[in-house]
Amino acid sequence: MIINDLSSLYWKPLRAGDVRWNFEKFLVDPEGRAVMRFTAPVEPVEMEPVIEEFIRTWTAKKQREIYSDLLSELNINY
Repeated sequence: MIINDLSSLYWKPLRAGDVRWNFEKFLVDPEGRAVMRFTAPVEPVEMEPVIEEFIRTWTAKKQREIYSDLLSELNINY
């Protein structure tokens, strides 16, 4: 089961009782924020498309931020 509800991530910080099984997995963004939680029965191969989509969206988001910052520095409105 993949849990996409951010309120169920229990991430500030994790306590011993938060993880129900030692094979639970967390997808964490480069800034250290929990993005998604995968319960124990989820195999790594099932996580792959979720991780690939996260990488695509994260990269696109960061590229937009960099582009926007650059335009702001150059005083260009788009």
